[in-house]
Amino acid sequence: MSVLFVVYVDDSISGVSAEQTQEKPVAIDGGTIELDEPRAGEHTVTVVVFNDTNDNQRLDRDVDEPCKNGGGIVQTMPERINFTRFS
Repeated sequence: MSVLFVVYVDDSISGVSAEQTQEKPVAIDGGTIELDEPRAGEHTVTVVVFNDTNDNQRLDRDVDEPCKNGGGIVQTMPERINFTRFS
């Protein structure tokens, strides 16, 4: 079983990383998720955790669902990032 960390940049999916869970909690701190294209300027970034329902380590929007905790979706708070500083 795995979970997917999905990066949204300005509300569009821009990167996905799969992590094996082995039915145990997952703790990722400082992990890297590659984006689909280079960015410049300021953009809003959010990461949402999805359950990889069919365990194919790819986001299937019609199959995989966001993980929930206490009724809310497991995600980061939106963060405004200036990508030019990192290029």
